[in-house]
Amino acid sequence: MRVSIIIRSFNDRENLKKLLEKLRIQTYTDFELVFLDNESTDGTRELIQESGFEVNNIPKGEYIPGRVLNKGVQLAKGEVIVFNNSDCIPCDNQWLKRLIKPFLNENLHLCCFANQVPRPDADLLVRKDHERAFGKGMGAKKWPNFFSLASSAFRREVLIANPFDECLKYSEDVELFKRLKRKGLKKYYISSSKVEHSHNYTNSQLIRRFYNEGVADCIIFKGEKSLFRDLLMPLCAELIRDFIYLKNQGAFSKILGGCLYRTMQRVSYYVGFNFGEEKWK
Repeated sequence: MRVSIIIRSFNDRENLKKLLEKLRIQTYTDFELVFLDNESTDGTRELIQESGFEVNNIPKGEYIPGRVLNKGVQLAKGEVIVFNNSDCIPCDNQWLKRLIKPFLNENLHLCCFANQVPRPDADLLVRKDHERAFGKGMGAKKWPNFFSLASSAFRREVLIANPFDECLKYSEDVELFKRLKRKGLKKYYISSSKVEHSHNYTNSQLIRRFYNEGVADCIIFKGEKSLFRDLLMPLCAELIRDFIYLKNQGAFSKILGGCLYRTMQRVSYYVGFNFGEEKWK
């Protein structure tokens, strides 16, 4: 079964170098690499070319996630499409084999996503969120619309028939999964297929990220978020979980900063969902 691994990159040379090293040792070897680079200036493009691969350039100002992903699918020749961001580093040589294993039964109506392990330098609350979402599969099992494209797999013909939304700036994976779920597609969380992937955001990056996710989710799911039910109650519950986690880690000095982090995250998402971009008119 031929696999196409689609890799998006922007100024990520060091991570891409690690990724290529891990791809060379995979036990499943029937794959091609499709690179989509957003005009990197740090040597990322040169690294791809020096490694013997073609760079498909995405001009500055033209990076719309859905459009880029659809282009990658069109370029791919494999039966199965694996999306793997340039900063998602496989943890071992079994990552690909385990991720695509469910496709061996020829079932079209499924998608798979890998376990994302936080980097060694991940902030404590970033680590906690990863453990909650990925560690034991709790997020994957309890949250009906939870899906991460960062390291994932689909049948190519499913993506050809159901392309990504080319208007969304964020959460294009959530929108696609929601659409496909209505058509009977099932998701599989492959906990044994592991990649190292996490981000320590600055305050401004955190606010921008979750505001934009709120805006995107408003478009995808419609409706309004209640101040009490959808912001204050979940925020209080998360703050309690954060406090317990940091206390158990002996990180008492991180508690105040953790409260600020979580509040900015939740409020930014709420504002984006209810008021962002003028509710997209």
